Amino acid sequence: MTLLDERLAPITSSIGFVRAPVDALVAAWMDWSTELGRSAQARPVEGGLEENARLLEPLTLGAYPRRLLLRTDGNEWTATVDCGAKGGDHASWVGYLSQRLDVDGVVATYVSSDEGAAPPKRFGVVQLEVFGRPVKSGVLNYVRSVSVSQESSGRWRFEAHGETLSFEDVDSYKNRRVVDRFSPQLLEEYCAALGIRPFDKSFYAGGAVLCEQGGTAPIHELSLEDARAQRGYLSR
Repeated sequence: MTLLDERLAPITSSIGFVRAPVDALVAAWMDWSTELGRSAQARPVEGGLEENARLLEPLTLGAYPRRLLLRTDGNEWTATVDCGAKGGDHASWVGYLSQRLDVDGVVATYVSSDEGAAPPKRFGVVQLEVFGRPVKSGVLNYVRSVSVSQESSGRWRFEAHGETLSFEDVDSYKNRRVVDRFSPQLLEEYCAALGIRPFDKSFYAGGAVLCEQGGTAPIHELSLEDARAQRGYLSR
């Protein structure tokens, strides 16, 4: 279970969501950029995620100057992906802007494991991060985080932080195999309970805005193809 069969990974390995209209999110981001003393511009583009993902190239390490904001089905949520070559950096962005707008935020991450490759080029992750109210000092506005992640040794680790949400299947957290305690299917179910369909490409078909910010220069740039090769994704 992946988005677009991972054809656009690592761009789509992690996706942020803010419960606000695109225009409100753009305005908040522009104001934030001004406060940081960074130049910023936002340009509407036609199409959805699949049509516009390559506008994020070159993908980068160290800084993330390009980001797509995507209208979603129903317009309740705005989705976002960025130009990060290892799957994006959404927690601080979604956390801060959802706090600034006084709305909910979500980050959904699914990185498939290439376990069995020699040597492995990526390690698996399934994670849901939820931001909202009330704000707790020192931890952004984290409400809940649930994840399984693969260590370099190949072992899996399960973690859950914050208050359990009403829709959670807490019995799954007792599964003997750690990797089964939070599956991609469960991530999808949790997101659905929040009105989000992370693995459904039609969810992102409502138009987009390309946001570009000046400031810190990336330490490395590479094409989507090169980023995929470095992460062990096969060409499709």
